Amino acid sequence: MARIPPAFASSYLDYQNYPESHTSNSILRRTFRGYLYKENIFDVAGLKRWLGDTQRNDLAGPTKPAGAVATKPDPVSRFIFLISNGSLFPLLLSRDMLLRILAYHQAFPFYLDFLLAYGIQEEDRKLRFNGFRSQVTLVNPQPSQVIPDLNRSGRRFDLCYNLKAVAPLPKAGIGRELKWKIRQSAIYHRFDLGSGTALWMVADPLSAVKDELAEVLAADEPLLSDLRFGTLPEAFDSSLKTHLIVCQWASREWRWHLQSLEERIDRMTQALLLYDDEIPYRENITPRAVTWIQEQEDKVNEAVMAMRSNVKIMRSLQTFYQALVQEIDFPASEQKECARAVARFRASLAEIVDSLDSQLDRAQVLAKIAADRKSIVLQQLQIQNALKQESVAASMWEFSERGQKEAIAMRIITVITLLYLPPTFVSTFFSTDVVKYQDGGEGKVYFSQDALNSFLYVTIPLWVPHAGHCGAVLSVGGKAQVEKTTRAGF
Repeated sequence: MARIPPAFASSYLDYQNYPESHTSNSILRRTFRGYLYKENIFDVAGLKRWLGDTQRNDLAGPTKPAGAVATKPDPVSRFIFLISNGSLFPLLLSRDMLLRILAYHQAFPFYLDFLLAYGIQEEDRKLRFNGFRSQVTLVNPQPSQVIPDLNRSGRRFDLCYNLKAVAPLPKAGIGRELKWKIRQSAIYHRFDLGSGTALWMVADPLSAVKDELAEVLAADEPLLSDLRFGTLPEAFDSSLKTHLIVCQWASREWRWHLQSLEERIDRMTQALLLYDDEIPYRENITPRAVTWIQEQEDKVNEAVMAMRSNVKIMRSLQTFYQALVQEIDFPASEQKECARAVARFRASLAEIVDSLDSQLDRAQVLAKIAADRKSIVLQQLQIQNALKQESVAASMWEFSERGQKEAIAMRIITVITLLYLPPTFVSTFFSTDVVKYQDGGEGKVYFSQDALNSFLYVTIPLWVPHAGHCGAVLSVGGKAQVEKTTRAGF
Protein backbone atom coordinates (compact mmCIF):
# COMPACT_ATOMS: atom_id res chain seq x y z
CA MET A 1 0.00 0.00 0.00
CA ALA A 2 1.30 3.44 -0.92
CA ARG A 3 2.49 5.68 1.89
CA ILE A 4 0.16 8.67 1.72
CA PRO A 5 0.69 11.83 3.82
CA PRO A 6 -2.30 12.44 6.12
CA ALA A 7 -2.67 16.00 4.82
CA PHE A 8 -3.07 14.76 1.23
CA ALA A 9 -5.52 12.03 2.29
CA SER A 10 -7.57 14.54 4.25
CA SER A 11 -7.56 16.97 1.34
CA TYR A 12 -8.69 14.33 -1.16
CA LEU A 13 -11.40 12.92 1.12
CA ASP A 14 -12.76 16.44 1.49
CA TYR A 15 -12.88 16.93 -2.30
CA GLN A 16 -16.40 18.37 -2.12
CA ASN A 17 -14.89 21.53 -0.59
CA TYR A 18 -12.17 21.92 -3.24
CA PRO A 19 -10.32 24.29 -3.58
CA GLU A 20 -10.66 25.15 0.12
CA SER A 21 -9.46 21.64 0.88
CA HIS A 22 -6.27 22.16 -1.17
CA THR A 23 -3.18 21.37 0.87
CA SER A 24 -1.57 24.67 -0.07
CA ASN A 25 -1.76 27.39 2.54
CA SER A 26 -2.17 29.99 -0.21
CA ILE A 27 -5.05 32.42 -0.08
CA LEU A 28 -6.13 30.93 -3.44
CA ARG A 29 -8.22 28.39 -1.58
CA ARG A 30 -10.74 31.13 -0.70
CA THR A 31 -11.09 32.48 -4.22
CA PHE A 32 -13.68 30.28 -5.90
CA ARG A 33 -16.06 29.13 -3.18
CA GLY A 34 -19.59 28.58 -4.44
CA TYR A 35 -18.97 29.25 -8.15
CA LEU A 36 -19.06 25.79 -9.72
CA TYR A 37 -22.35 24.01 -10.32
CA LYS A 38 -22.75 21.06 -12.68
CA GLU A 39 -25.72 18.76 -13.14
CA ASN A 40 -24.51 16.08 -15.52
CA ILE A 41 -24.30 12.67 -13.78
CA PHE A 42 -21.59 10.09 -14.55
CA ASP A 43 -20.16 6.93 -12.96
CA VAL A 44 -18.15 8.02 -9.93
CA ALA A 45 -17.23 4.42 -9.12
CA GLY A 46 -15.42 4.12 -12.46
CA LEU A 47 -13.50 7.32 -11.76
CA LYS A 48 -12.40 5.99 -8.36
CA ARG A 49 -11.11 2.79 -9.93
CA TRP A 50 -9.19 4.79 -12.52
CA LEU A 51 -7.59 6.94 -9.83
CA GLY A 52 -6.81 3.97 -7.61
CA ASP A 53 -9.17 5.03 -4.83
CA THR A 54 -10.15 1.79 -3.04
CA GLN A 55 -12.03 3.31 -0.13
CA ARG A 56 -15.47 1.84 0.41
CA ASN A 57 -16.70 4.74 2.55
CA ASP A 58 -15.64 7.85 0.70
CA LEU A 59 -16.13 10.53 3.34
CA ALA A 60 -15.45 10.40 7.06
CA GLY A 61 -18.25 8.60 8.94
CA PRO A 62 -18.91 7.02 12.30
CA THR A 63 -16.33 4.32 11.52
CA LYS A 64 -12.96 4.59 9.86
CA PRO A 65 -13.19 4.01 6.06
CA ALA A 66 -11.58 0.86 4.77
CA GLY A 67 -9.06 0.95 1.92
CA ALA A 68 -6.68 3.60 0.60
CA VAL A 69 -7.36 6.93 -1.04
CA ALA A 70 -4.65 6.31 -3.65
CA THR A 71 -2.91 3.17 -4.86
CA LYS A 72 -1.77 3.97 -8.39
CA PRO A 73 1.32 6.11 -9.09
CA ASP A 74 0.96 8.94 -11.56
CA PRO A 75 1.92 7.91 -15.10
CA VAL A 76 4.66 9.67 -17.01
CA SER A 77 2.02 11.67 -18.84
CA ARG A 78 -1.68 11.88 -18.15
CA PHE A 79 -4.23 13.66 -20.32
CA ILE A 80 -7.68 14.38 -18.96
CA PHE A 81 -10.08 15.79 -21.56
CA LEU A 82 -13.12 17.54 -20.11
CA ILE A 83 -15.45 17.28 -23.09
CA SER A 84 -18.48 19.47 -23.83
CA ASN A 85 -20.99 19.54 -26.67
CA GLY A 86 -19.99 23.06 -27.58
CA SER A 87 -18.51 26.28 -26.33
CA LEU A 88 -21.76 27.33 -24.66
CA PHE A 89 -22.56 23.92 -23.14
CA PRO A 90 -21.60 22.55 -19.71
CA LEU A 91 -18.82 20.01 -19.41
CA LEU A 92 -19.96 16.40 -19.77
CA LEU A 93 -19.16 15.31 -16.25
CA SER A 94 -20.75 15.74 -12.86
CA ARG A 95 -19.68 18.27 -10.25
CA ASP A 96 -18.66 15.37 -8.00
CA MET A 97 -16.38 13.93 -10.66
CA LEU A 98 -14.76 17.26 -11.51
CA LEU A 99 -14.00 18.14 -7.91
CA ARG A 100 -12.70 14.63 -7.23
CA ILE A 101 -10.28 14.90 -10.18
CA LEU A 102 -9.05 18.34 -9.13
CA ALA A 103 -8.60 17.34 -5.50
CA TYR A 104 -6.82 14.07 -6.29
CA HIS A 105 -4.27 15.82 -8.51
CA GLN A 106 -4.08 18.90 -6.24
CA ALA A 107 -4.62 21.02 -9.32
CA PHE A 108 -3.89 24.72 -9.41
CA PRO A 109 -7.09 26.29 -7.92
CA PHE A 110 -7.08 29.12 -10.45
CA TYR A 111 -7.97 26.58 -13.14
CA LEU A 112 -11.55 26.71 -11.87
CA ASP A 113 -11.75 30.29 -13.12
CA PHE A 114 -11.04 29.07 -16.64
CA LEU A 115 -13.64 26.31 -16.40
CA LEU A 116 -16.39 28.75 -15.43
CA ALA A 117 -16.55 29.99 -19.03
CA TYR A 118 -18.34 26.75 -19.99
CA GLY A 119 -22.09 26.85 -19.66
CA ILE A 120 -22.30 30.64 -20.09
CA GLN A 121 -25.06 31.26 -22.61
CA GLU A 122 -23.74 34.63 -23.82
CA GLU A 123 -21.13 34.02 -26.50
CA ASP A 124 -19.58 37.50 -26.21
CA ARG A 125 -18.97 37.18 -22.47
CA LYS A 126 -17.24 33.85 -22.93
CA LEU A 127 -14.92 35.12 -25.67
CA ARG A 128 -13.87 38.18 -23.69
CA PHE A 129 -12.27 36.08 -20.95
CA ASN A 130 -8.59 35.21 -21.30
CA GLY A 131 -5.79 34.62 -18.86
CA PHE A 132 -2.49 32.99 -18.02
CA ARG A 133 -1.65 31.84 -14.49
CA SER A 134 1.41 30.03 -13.19
CA GLN A 135 2.95 28.72 -10.00
CA VAL A 136 6.46 27.36 -9.49
CA THR A 137 7.77 25.33 -6.54
CA LEU A 138 11.43 24.32 -6.94
CA VAL A 139 12.57 24.08 -3.33
CA ASN A 140 11.00 23.36 0.03
CA PRO A 141 7.74 21.82 -1.20
CA GLN A 142 4.98 21.25 1.31
CA PRO A 143 5.16 17.81 2.90
CA SER A 144 1.62 17.00 1.76
CA GLN A 145 2.77 17.43 -1.85
CA VAL A 146 5.71 15.04 -1.52
CA ILE A 147 4.33 11.54 -2.25
CA PRO A 148 7.07 9.28 -3.69
CA ASP A 149 4.67 6.31 -4.05
CA LEU A 150 2.57 8.44 -6.43
CA ASN A 151 5.62 9.77 -8.32
CA ARG A 152 5.15 13.22 -6.78
CA SER A 153 8.27 15.00 -5.57
CA GLY A 154 6.55 18.29 -4.78
CA ARG A 155 9.07 20.19 -6.96
CA ARG A 156 6.81 21.21 -9.80
CA PHE A 157 5.32 24.02 -11.83
CA ASP A 158 1.67 24.60 -12.74
CA LEU A 159 0.26 26.47 -15.72
CA CYS A 160 -3.29 27.25 -16.80
CA TYR A 161 -4.35 29.32 -19.76
CA ASN A 162 -6.97 29.41 -22.49
CA LEU A 163 -6.70 29.58 -26.26
CA LYS A 164 -9.31 30.34 -28.90
CA ALA A 165 -9.55 28.61 -32.26
CA VAL A 166 -11.95 28.98 -35.16
CA ALA A 167 -13.46 26.10 -37.08
CA PRO A 168 -16.03 25.76 -39.89
CA LEU A 169 -19.45 24.46 -38.98
CA PRO A 170 -20.93 21.57 -40.97
CA LYS A 171 -22.62 22.82 -44.12
CA ALA A 172 -26.40 23.05 -44.00
CA GLY A 173 -26.67 21.85 -47.59
CA ILE A 174 -25.18 21.89 -51.06
CA GLY A 175 -24.39 25.41 -52.20
CA ARG A 176 -24.90 26.92 -48.75
CA GLU A 177 -22.33 29.38 -47.44
CA LEU A 178 -19.74 28.04 -45.00
CA LYS A 179 -20.18 29.32 -41.44
CA TRP A 180 -17.47 29.60 -38.80
CA LYS A 181 -17.46 29.27 -35.02
CA ILE A 182 -14.91 30.48 -32.47
CA ARG A 183 -14.21 27.87 -29.79
CA GLN A 184 -12.28 28.21 -26.56
CA SER A 185 -10.21 25.60 -24.78
CA ALA A 186 -8.91 25.87 -21.19
CA ILE A 187 -5.59 24.07 -20.59
CA TYR A 188 -4.04 23.08 -17.28
CA HIS A 189 -0.51 21.62 -17.16
CA ARG A 190 1.57 20.38 -14.25
CA PHE A 191 5.11 19.07 -14.57
CA ASP A 192 7.02 17.39 -11.75
CA LEU A 193 10.71 18.33 -11.96
CA GLY A 194 11.66 15.55 -9.59
CA SER A 195 9.92 12.54 -11.17
CA GLY A 196 9.41 13.90 -14.70
CA THR A 197 5.65 13.16 -14.69
CA ALA A 198 3.27 15.45 -16.54
CA LEU A 199 -0.44 16.11 -16.11
CA TRP A 200 -2.70 17.74 -18.66
CA MET A 201 -6.33 18.73 -18.18
CA VAL A 202 -8.07 20.21 -21.20
CA ALA A 203 -11.59 21.63 -21.26
CA ASP A 204 -12.31 20.59 -24.79
CA PRO A 205 -15.42 21.64 -26.76
CA LEU A 206 -16.43 18.94 -29.25
CA SER A 207 -13.15 17.06 -28.63
CA ALA A 208 -11.27 19.49 -30.87
CA VAL A 209 -7.96 19.40 -28.95
CA LYS A 210 -8.26 15.67 -28.36
CA ASP A 211 -8.51 15.10 -32.10
CA GLU A 212 -5.51 17.38 -32.61
CA LEU A 213 -3.41 15.36 -30.17
CA ALA A 214 -4.56 12.05 -31.67
CA GLU A 215 -1.63 12.16 -34.10
CA VAL A 216 0.88 11.94 -31.26
CA LEU A 217 -1.21 10.01 -28.73
CA ALA A 218 -2.41 6.55 -29.77
CA ALA A 219 -5.29 4.69 -28.14
CA ASP A 220 -3.32 1.47 -27.59
CA GLU A 221 0.17 2.88 -27.18
CA PRO A 222 0.89 5.39 -24.45
CA LEU A 223 3.66 7.09 -26.38
CA LEU A 224 4.80 7.51 -29.94
CA SER A 225 8.18 8.57 -31.27
CA ASP A 226 7.27 12.27 -31.17
CA LEU A 227 6.99 12.26 -27.37
CA ARG A 228 9.62 10.62 -25.17
CA PHE A 229 9.72 10.31 -21.40
CA GLY A 230 12.83 8.23 -20.78
CA THR A 231 14.63 11.03 -18.96
CA LEU A 232 13.50 14.24 -17.31
CA PRO A 233 14.81 16.46 -20.17
CA GLU A 234 12.93 14.26 -22.68
CA ALA A 235 9.74 14.51 -20.63
CA PHE A 236 10.25 18.28 -20.33
CA ASP A 237 10.76 18.56 -24.08
CA SER A 238 7.62 16.46 -24.71
CA SER A 239 5.58 18.88 -22.59
CA LEU A 240 6.88 21.78 -24.66
CA LYS A 241 5.92 19.94 -27.86
CA THR A 242 2.42 19.44 -26.48
CA HIS A 243 2.16 23.18 -25.88
CA LEU A 244 3.16 23.71 -29.51
CA ILE A 245 0.49 21.29 -30.76
CA VAL A 246 -2.20 23.14 -28.84
CA CYS A 247 -0.91 26.53 -30.06
CA GLN A 248 -0.89 25.30 -33.66
CA TRP A 249 -4.50 24.18 -33.22
CA ALA A 250 -5.39 27.68 -31.99
CA SER A 251 -3.74 29.41 -34.97
CA ARG A 252 -4.39 27.22 -38.00
CA GLU A 253 -7.82 28.25 -39.39
CA TRP A 254 -7.83 32.01 -38.84
CA ARG A 255 -6.55 32.65 -42.36
CA TRP A 256 -9.53 30.93 -43.96
CA HIS A 257 -12.00 32.52 -41.58
CA LEU A 258 -10.76 35.99 -42.52
CA GLN A 259 -10.85 35.10 -46.20
CA SER A 260 -14.48 34.05 -45.82
CA LEU A 261 -15.33 37.36 -44.16
CA GLU A 262 -13.49 39.28 -46.90
CA GLU A 263 -15.51 37.49 -49.59
CA ARG A 264 -18.80 38.22 -47.84
CA ILE A 265 -18.02 41.91 -47.41
CA ASP A 266 -16.80 42.24 -51.02
CA ARG A 267 -19.87 40.47 -52.37
CA MET A 268 -22.19 42.81 -50.51
CA THR A 269 -20.42 46.10 -51.20
CA GLN A 270 -18.58 45.65 -54.51
CA ALA A 271 -21.43 47.10 -56.60
CA LEU A 272 -21.37 50.29 -54.54
CA LEU A 273 -17.72 50.86 -55.40
CA LEU A 274 -18.31 50.89 -59.20
CA TYR A 275 -18.79 54.63 -59.62
CA ASP A 276 -20.53 55.87 -62.77
CA ASP A 277 -20.79 59.56 -63.71
CA GLU A 278 -24.24 58.99 -65.19
CA ILE A 279 -25.44 56.97 -62.16
CA PRO A 280 -23.66 58.45 -59.13
CA TYR A 281 -25.80 56.50 -56.68
CA ARG A 282 -27.35 53.02 -56.40
CA GLU A 283 -31.06 52.45 -56.06
CA ASN A 284 -32.96 49.93 -53.95
CA ILE A 285 -30.57 49.97 -50.99
CA THR A 286 -32.39 48.76 -47.87
CA PRO A 287 -31.53 49.51 -44.22
CA ARG A 288 -30.91 45.76 -43.83
CA ALA A 289 -27.73 46.19 -45.89
CA VAL A 290 -26.24 48.43 -43.18
CA THR A 291 -27.18 45.92 -40.47
CA TRP A 292 -25.68 43.05 -42.46
CA ILE A 293 -22.35 44.84 -42.95
CA GLN A 294 -22.34 45.71 -39.24
CA GLU A 295 -22.74 42.01 -38.42
CA GLN A 296 -19.70 41.17 -40.55
CA GLU A 297 -17.72 43.97 -38.92
CA ASP A 298 -18.62 42.56 -35.49
CA LYS A 299 -17.36 39.13 -36.54
CA VAL A 300 -14.08 40.66 -37.70
CA ASN A 301 -13.69 42.46 -34.37
CA GLU A 302 -14.38 39.18 -32.54
CA ALA A 303 -11.62 37.53 -34.57
CA VAL A 304 -9.25 40.40 -33.74
CA MET A 305 -10.01 40.04 -30.03
CA ALA A 306 -9.50 36.25 -30.08
CA MET A 307 -6.24 36.38 -32.04
CA ARG A 308 -4.86 39.17 -29.86
CA SER A 309 -5.68 37.06 -26.81
CA ASN A 310 -3.87 34.06 -28.30
CA VAL A 311 -0.79 36.15 -29.08
CA LYS A 312 -0.63 37.40 -25.48
CA ILE A 313 -0.98 33.87 -24.07
CA MET A 314 1.72 32.47 -26.36
CA ARG A 315 4.14 35.25 -25.47
CA SER A 316 3.43 34.57 -21.81
CA LEU A 317 4.39 30.93 -22.42
CA GLN A 318 7.67 32.03 -23.98
CA THR A 319 8.44 34.34 -21.08
CA PHE A 320 7.51 31.78 -18.44
CA TYR A 321 9.71 28.96 -19.77
CA GLN A 322 12.63 31.26 -20.44
CA ALA A 323 12.51 32.48 -16.84
CA LEU A 324 11.97 28.93 -15.53
CA VAL A 325 15.20 27.43 -16.91
CA GLN A 326 17.12 30.46 -15.65
CA GLU A 327 15.98 29.90 -12.07
CA ILE A 328 18.84 29.26 -9.65
CA ASP A 329 16.95 26.37 -8.06
CA PHE A 330 16.22 24.64 -11.37
CA PRO A 331 17.76 21.10 -11.36
CA ALA A 332 21.38 21.76 -12.37
CA SER A 333 21.98 18.39 -14.03
CA GLU A 334 19.12 18.90 -16.47
CA GLN A 335 19.28 22.67 -16.84
CA LYS A 336 21.45 22.72 -19.96
CA GLU A 337 19.35 20.25 -21.95
CA CYS A 338 16.11 21.84 -20.79
CA ALA A 339 17.43 25.28 -21.80
CA ARG A 340 18.08 23.95 -25.29
CA ALA A 341 14.56 22.53 -25.42
CA VAL A 342 13.15 25.87 -24.34
CA ALA A 343 15.18 27.66 -27.02
CA ARG A 344 13.73 25.36 -29.69
CA PHE A 345 10.27 25.81 -28.18
CA ARG A 346 10.53 29.60 -28.18
CA ALA A 347 11.74 29.63 -31.79
CA SER A 348 8.88 27.41 -32.95
CA LEU A 349 6.34 29.37 -30.95
CA ALA A 350 7.71 32.63 -32.34
CA GLU A 351 6.83 31.43 -35.85
CA ILE A 352 3.26 30.73 -34.74
CA VAL A 353 3.07 34.13 -33.07
CA ASP A 354 4.41 35.85 -36.20
CA SER A 355 1.78 34.06 -38.28
CA LEU A 356 -0.96 35.18 -35.90
CA ASP A 357 0.42 38.72 -35.91
CA SER A 358 0.16 38.85 -39.70
CA GLN A 359 -3.40 37.55 -39.58
CA LEU A 360 -4.14 40.07 -36.84
CA ASP A 361 -2.88 42.91 -39.04
CA ARG A 362 -4.99 41.56 -41.88
CA ALA A 363 -8.07 41.42 -39.64
CA GLN A 364 -7.55 45.00 -38.44
CA VAL A 365 -7.33 46.21 -42.04
CA LEU A 366 -10.48 44.22 -42.87
CA ALA A 367 -12.30 45.80 -39.92
CA LYS A 368 -11.39 49.26 -41.25
CA ILE A 369 -12.52 48.29 -44.76
CA ALA A 370 -15.84 47.06 -43.38
CA ALA A 371 -16.32 50.29 -41.43
CA ASP A 372 -15.48 52.43 -44.49
CA ARG A 373 -17.83 50.48 -46.75
CA LYS A 374 -20.56 50.69 -44.16
CA SER A 375 -20.12 54.47 -44.33
CA ILE A 376 -20.45 54.32 -48.12
CA VAL A 377 -23.66 52.29 -47.82
CA LEU A 378 -25.00 54.80 -45.30
CA GLN A 379 -24.17 57.66 -47.67
CA GLN A 380 -25.86 55.88 -50.58
CA LEU A 381 -28.89 55.20 -48.40
CA GLN A 382 -29.03 58.86 -47.38
CA ILE A 383 -28.76 59.95 -51.03
CA GLN A 384 -31.52 57.51 -51.95
CA ASN A 385 -33.76 58.86 -49.19
CA ALA A 386 -32.95 62.45 -50.16
CA LEU A 387 -33.88 61.79 -53.80
CA LYS A 388 -37.13 60.18 -52.72
CA GLN A 389 -37.91 63.19 -50.56
CA GLU A 390 -37.04 65.47 -53.46
CA SER A 391 -39.40 63.53 -55.71
CA VAL A 392 -42.16 63.76 -53.12
CA ALA A 393 -41.50 67.49 -52.70
CA ALA A 394 -41.69 68.00 -56.50
CA SER A 395 -45.00 66.13 -56.61
CA MET A 396 -46.34 68.20 -53.75
CA TRP A 397 -45.23 71.39 -55.52
CA GLU A 398 -46.99 70.32 -58.71
CA PHE A 399 -50.08 69.41 -56.76
CA SER A 400 -49.97 72.75 -54.93
CA GLU A 401 -49.59 74.67 -58.19
CA ARG A 402 -52.52 72.79 -59.75
CA GLY A 403 -54.55 73.51 -56.63
CA GLN A 404 -53.78 77.22 -56.91
CA LYS A 405 -55.01 77.29 -60.52
CA GLU A 406 -58.16 75.45 -59.56
CA ALA A 407 -58.70 77.84 -56.66
CA ILE A 408 -58.47 80.85 -59.04
CA ALA A 409 -60.97 79.20 -61.39
CA MET A 410 -63.32 78.53 -58.48
CA ARG A 411 -63.08 82.16 -57.38
CA ILE A 412 -64.06 83.29 -60.86
CA ILE A 413 -66.98 80.88 -60.90
CA THR A 414 -68.01 82.02 -57.43
CA VAL A 415 -67.94 85.69 -58.39
CA ILE A 416 -69.99 85.02 -61.54
CA THR A 417 -72.41 82.89 -59.54
CA LEU A 418 -72.83 85.60 -56.92
CA LEU A 419 -73.52 88.14 -59.66
CA TYR A 420 -76.09 86.05 -61.49
CA LEU A 421 -77.67 84.15 -58.61
CA PRO A 422 -80.09 86.90 -57.42
CA PRO A 423 -81.37 87.70 -60.94
CA THR A 424 -81.64 84.00 -61.68
CA PHE A 425 -83.66 83.38 -58.54
CA VAL A 426 -85.92 86.38 -59.19
CA SER A 427 -86.48 85.43 -62.82
CA THR A 428 -87.17 81.84 -61.86
CA PHE A 429 -89.58 82.86 -59.08
CA PHE A 430 -91.49 85.27 -61.24
CA SER A 431 -91.78 82.73 -64.04
CA THR A 432 -94.01 80.64 -61.78
CA ASP A 433 -97.73 81.18 -61.17
CA VAL A 434 -97.16 82.72 -57.77
CA VAL A 435 -97.10 86.21 -59.28
CA LYS A 436 -98.65 86.88 -62.66
CA TYR A 437 -98.86 90.08 -64.64
CA GLN A 438 -101.76 90.58 -67.05
CA ASP A 439 -102.13 92.85 -70.05
CA GLY A 440 -98.37 93.36 -70.58
CA GLY A 441 -97.78 94.63 -67.09
CA GLU A 442 -100.24 97.51 -67.36
CA GLY A 443 -103.08 95.64 -65.82
CA LYS A 444 -103.61 94.08 -62.47
CA VAL A 445 -100.98 91.88 -60.69
CA TYR A 446 -102.29 88.52 -59.48
CA PHE A 447 -100.82 86.69 -56.46
CA SER A 448 -101.57 83.01 -55.90
CA GLN A 449 -101.07 81.63 -52.36
CA ASP A 450 -101.61 78.06 -53.60
CA ALA A 451 -98.87 78.43 -56.19
CA LEU A 452 -96.46 79.74 -53.50
CA ASN A 453 -97.27 76.82 -51.21
CA SER A 454 -96.70 74.33 -54.02
CA PHE A 455 -93.34 75.96 -54.79
CA LEU A 456 -92.21 75.71 -51.17
CA TYR A 457 -93.49 72.15 -50.76
CA VAL A 458 -91.31 70.99 -53.66
CA THR A 459 -88.20 73.17 -53.08
CA ILE A 460 -87.62 72.67 -49.34
CA PRO A 461 -87.61 68.79 -49.38
CA LEU A 462 -85.08 68.89 -52.22
CA TRP A 463 -82.86 71.54 -50.57
CA VAL A 464 -82.53 69.90 -47.12
CA PRO A 465 -80.94 66.55 -48.29
CA HIS A 466 -78.67 68.42 -50.66
CA ALA A 467 -77.42 70.70 -47.88
CA GLY A 468 -76.96 67.72 -45.53
CA HIS A 469 -74.96 65.81 -48.12
CA CYS A 470 -72.64 68.76 -48.75
CA GLY A 471 -72.07 69.19 -45.00
CA ALA A 472 -71.20 65.49 -44.55
CA VAL A 473 -68.72 65.54 -47.44
CA LEU A 474 -66.96 68.60 -45.99
CA SER A 475 -66.77 67.02 -42.52
CA VAL A 476 -65.29 63.70 -43.73
CA GLY A 477 -62.78 65.49 -45.92
CA GLY A 478 -61.67 67.67 -43.01
CA LYS A 479 -61.12 64.67 -40.68
CA ALA A 480 -59.12 62.80 -43.33
CA GLN A 481 -56.86 65.80 -43.82
CA VAL A 482 -56.25 66.07 -40.06
CA GLU A 483 -55.32 62.35 -39.81
CA LYS A 484 -52.97 62.61 -42.78
CA THR A 485 -51.26 65.61 -41.23
CA THR A 486 -50.89 63.77 -37.89
CA ARG A 487 -49.29 60.73 -39.53
CA ALA A 488 -46.87 62.99 -41.38
CA GLY A 489 -45.68 64.32 -38.03
CA PHE A 490 -46.82 67.91 -38.38
